[in-house]
Amino acid sequence: MAPRKIMIIRHAERPGENSTDLGVDLSGTQDDSSLIVRGWQRAGALVRFFAPEVKDEPTEIEQPTALFAARPTEKHPSNRTALTLQPLSQLLNININTEYRCGDETTLAAAVQKETGVVLIAWEHNAIPIILEGLIALTNHAPKWPDDRFDMVYVLKFEPQPTLIQIPQNLLPGDQSTTF
Repeated sequence: MAPRKIMIIRHAERPGENSTDLGVDLSGTQDDSSLIVRGWQRAGALVRFFAPEVKDEPTEIEQPTALFAARPTEKHPSNRTALTLQPLSQLLNININTEYRCGDETTLAAAVQKETGVVLIAWEHNAIPIILEGLIALTNHAPKWPDDRFDMVYVLKFEPQPTLIQIPQNLLPGDQSTTF
C-alpha cells in the first residue's frame, strides 16, 4: 500500500514579526497562534483549488483522499496547519489527521506511506524538507522554502519514477507564479 501522489503545502499566512496583521480565530477574536485574514482567505480559496467543481483540463493537482496537519503542542501551540485545511476538510467530509506534531516528520512520512490515493499535508515550512527526506531521498532536490511564500504546492508523484515538482497556487493577489 502506498499513496499514488502526495501534495505538501505550507500553512496559510500567519502574523509576521514586524507586521501589523493580527492572527484571528474562527470567531474573529485576536489569536496570534492562528491565521491572519489573508491566511483565512487562502484557506477558503484552497477548497476549490484542490476540489474544483469542474475540472477543465488535466493538472498535477488532485482532490485529496487523506489530509494531514501538525498537532499543536506546548512548544508549538499554533493550529495553523489544521486551520489551513479545515474548509477543505469540511467540504470533502474528510477528517484531518493531527496525530503527528512538529518534530515528528519522520514518523509522519512513514504513516503517509501507508495511505492510498492522494495525500495532502499542510505543515510548517522549515520542516517540509524533513518530510520529503522521509518519503524519498529527494533532499538535494527540495529547495529551502522561503519565509515569505505561502503560495506553492509540492507534488510528489511516484509513477513512472519518483518526481518532485512545484505548482504555484496563484489564488490571491500577490501570489507568485515563480518556483523556488
